[in-house]
Amino acid sequence: MSVRDVARIVARHAESAGLPEDRRSPHVLRHTFCTHLADADVPIDVIRQLAGHADIRTTTIYTHIHDNPLEDAIEVAGKRRRGLGRLAA
Repeated sequence: MSVRDVARIVARHAESAGLPEDRRSPHVLRHTFCTHLADADVPIDVIRQLAGHADIRTTTIYTHIHDNPLEDAIEVAGKRRRGLGRLAA
């Protein structure tokens, strides 16, 4: 199977899923896959292998995706400490 064949298959399925044209590429699929792995706390070295990255530094971009949830957790903890809010159950 050629690179172009893979691109056509991904584009066809992305189109049927209703994704915008700029999200219909193997690169976006690969990035999404790695992001989901990172969200599931899969070790970075496993993500590196699955992504086919030669250098782990390339894979570390997926570890920076978690910045907002961390900032949110700090904010919520600060509010709780000051008596301004509670964690949602």
